[in-house]
Amino acid sequence: LRLCVNDSREKTTKDYSCGESRKIFSLTMPELPEVETIARKLASVLTGQTIVHVEVLWERTIARPTPDAFRTKLVGAGVLEVGRRGKYIQTTLSTGQTLLVHLRMSGKFVVSTDGPGDDRHARLRLHLADGTWVVYVDPRKFGRFYLVDDPCEVTGTLGPEPLSADFTAEWLTAQLARRRGEIKRLLLDQRFIAGLGNIYVSEALWQAGIHPQRAAESLTPAEAQ
Repeated sequence: LRLCVNDSREKTTKDYSCGESRKIFSLTMPELPEVETIARKLASVLTGQTIVHVEVLWERTIARPTPDAFRTKLVGAGVLEVGRRGKYIQTTLSTGQTLLVHLRMSGKFVVSTDGPGDDRHARLRLHLADGTWVVYVDPRKFGRFYLVDDPCEVTGTLGPEPLSADFTAEWLTAQLARRRGEIKRLLLDQRFIAGLGNIYVSEALWQAGIHPQRAAESLTPAEAQ
């Protein structure tokens, strides 16, 4: 069974020739909801596991640290938790470090209990203590991995989470009143709100009846709601 976990804009496909040993966590142009879905799926696979082997197949996939240091520091690390911050998948490790992954345009994860496979677009492979392989596949090579001591090194400039309790209509109204730029550009700015992308911003503005080029400061409290 080949399972693709996607949003409603992409069809789910099955490949019965693969057996039930292989799952593919993928999507098109991932934004906050899709990254959240993938993080939850990966959590069910990775949490409580130990990484016993790391293969970096395309070195520029590793943004930080060097590929050699990345391999050395990740081997033997236990996975405590998998979550999300903005469009980043955030994995807390037993070593005290954090593994962050940004999928960009075409990144996806293949989870297999039947070997690592031979996908020519595979960029990185993790082998877990229970025999599971987690393979990062990225045809366009835009995705990046960060292994850091403090996740704020990468995510520190991100704005608030739109699903958090602190994100309210009152907060948004107050913030918009201070901004003169176009509302769509502002909502796409990850420093203003984390995780939103072109698809969801466009759909939200359409449903609210707000022109994307309107000045942010011109929105009323009712429109912000």
